Amino acid sequence: MRNIILFIHLVAAVVWVGGILFLAMIVPFLRRLNLPNSAPMLRALGIRFRDISWVAVGVLVVTGIGNLYFLYAFDDLLRFLGAHSILIWKLVSVAAMIAIKALHDFFVGPRAAQIPPDVGFKSRWWQAARFLGNANVVLGLIVLYLAMLLVAG
Repeated sequence: MRNIILFIHLVAAVVWVGGILFLAMIVPFLRRLNLPNSAPMLRALGIRFRDISWVAVGVLVVTGIGNLYFLYAFDDLLRFLGAHSILIWKLVSVAAMIAIKALHDFFVGPRAAQIPPDVGFKSRWWQAARFLGNANVVLGLIVLYLAMLLVAG
């Protein structure tokens, strides 16, 4: 059971972080192409990823708790976290990613989507959405690095 939960956790991380990286690398390229009628396609792509990634985040939270259970972390959680500072940094980074995602998906992103693409690049909402997306790229890479350190021991 432990390996199944870990596998599901890894797949959810791939979906979320991989999707963030994909969008960060592809969407700016597609915007620069300035193809006719690309704005609705990009908006639909963002909404689809938003929905899929929130499911991935939920799966990560549940399987993360499961992983902690199999490490006996809940026997003495404070002592366990005290002995695993890398895990604390990973959890803080994930919490920051979730907060940034919520801010992007439910506040900044919808406002940026209302601005026409021809003027959007200079809009503070588009700039804020891009900043939040880039922040989550960096945090996502940090989380992956910390996860690697946890596994490597």
